[in-house]
Amino acid sequence: MTRDKVYTTVLQWFRDKATANLVLPDGAYEYSDFLQLTYITSRPRKLLMELNGQFMLVITDPTSAIIAGNALIISGFAQVLFDWQEGSDPTARAKVFKYGEVKFMPAGPGPVPQSTPKDRELNSFT
Repeated sequence: MTRDKVYTTVLQWFRDKATANLVLPDGAYEYSDFLQLTYITSRPRKLLMELNGQFMLVITDPTSAIIAGNALIISGFAQVLFDWQEGSDPTARAKVFKYGEVKFMPAGPGPVPQSTPKDRELNSFT
């Protein structure tokens, strides 16, 4: 799968579902209820995703993004960096994964048009 196909699959899934729960390679992220994609862009070798303006996923060399049932599954990556802060605590936290999959499951009743991600750098593929 090409990098632009991974990007467009992720973007379209969030446009359709609006909110999601996050499952990292080591299990469900505890505070992942009702995450919205607030920013996405593709750079050479990286897919950058911001969730709720607070959580960041940096996926290096993603090769697959599939929709299985209602879930979005991203896999075949060289590395995933998950960066987050908890509530008002400014302490930076991060986890790095070298294998597995990142899964998003729909949360809530369905799409909310005003919750779609900002379309930045839609033509960033070179």
